[in-house]
Amino acid sequence: MTGAKIEENGVKARELGPTTVVTNGAGIANTATGSVAVSCPAGTQLLSGGGNTVLVGNDNIFMVRSVPNGNGWLVTYRNLSGAATTITAFAVCL
Repeated sequence: MTGAKIEENGVKARELGPTTVVTNGAGIANTATGSVAVSCPAGTQLLSGGGNTVLVGNDNIFMVRSVPNGNGWLVTYRNLSGAATTITAFAVCL
C-alpha cells in the first residue's frame, strides 16, 4: 500500500469509532481437536482476536492455533482434559 503517511499522533482512538467484540463457541469432546471461527459484522473491520476455553478435568486443554481468518478470527484447541468442554473464538471489530 502506498500513499501519504499519517502524521504521528495524527489520529486519536476516540476518532476511530466504537469497537465491537463478537464471539462464537463450540463444544469439543475429550481427546479431540476442534476449531471455531467468528466473523466481524458487515461494515466493520477486524482489529484483533483470540480465544478462550472453560477449564475442566485436569486442565489439559491446549491452544494449537489463533489466527486472523478473513474478516474474523479462528482458533483451534486440543482437548486432553478427560472431559468435554467449550472453546470460544472472539474478534474485536471496528
